[in-house]
Amino acid sequence: LPVPLKENVMRSLYPCEKPLIFFLLRRANIVIELNRMVVIPMSDGGMGSLKFCISHTKNRIFGEIASECKFWNADDREVSVALILDQDGKLFELDVFKSDFSPLLRWPTQEELHEANIDG
Repeated sequence: LPVPLKENVMRSLYPCEKPLIFFLLRRANIVIELNRMVVIPMSDGGMGSLKFCISHTKNRIFGEIASECKFWNADDREVSVALILDQDGKLFELDVFKSDFSPLLRWPTQEELHEANIDG
């Protein structure tokens, strides 16, 4: 399935996004209920980056990378992903990057994530 493209609209996570986010959260030893998570798709040309919405926090800035992984997209392009925390250690962004800047064609399955990241 193609990746839905509605940028700058607050929403819940799509089911196709959850395996990747769960994988990165588990790698970072962060426990959060995914069904309550609210995100805003970022203007990144359709690569899939998301900003996590925290209702009571203003002026959030990059703090640190909590975890990272890679996977191969349907077009055989490698995709790099970083789960980023803000200055207070709260979820900030899911940074999704394809080296050719093309849109993400589909989100990886849990099985694909484990196979692609066995050494990390």
